[in-house]
Amino acid sequence: MSDRHPDVVPTTDEPNRPLPPDDGQLLAELRTLYAEELEYPEEVVTNDAHFEAELGIDSLTQVVTLVRVLERYGMHSFVEKLPATEYPTLRAVAELLRTLADEEDAA
Repeated sequence: MSDRHPDVVPTTDEPNRPLPPDDGQLLAELRTLYAEELEYPEEVVTNDAHFEAELGIDSLTQVVTLVRVLERYGMHSFVEKLPATEYPTLRAVAELLRTLADEEDAA
């Protein structure tokens, strides 16, 4: 997977997208994004598959992928504050995104 690690923090050319209102839709978007980023078939990137233990995704790849997810949903301000390995599954990432969105709305 070392060929997937850029030398700089990734950015996306995609415009910021709002979080889908439905958790099922958010998980589906995350599954597609992670599968594309990691070059895995979507069916192996399940909601509760542990990124490192079950999918063999190293911590640097987890960081890069989480940064791309945060950027996609316009949560740039959180990029440097979050240890990616504390969010080891799609479900954990989805819960994180909901929490961050709630915090932004409350601010």
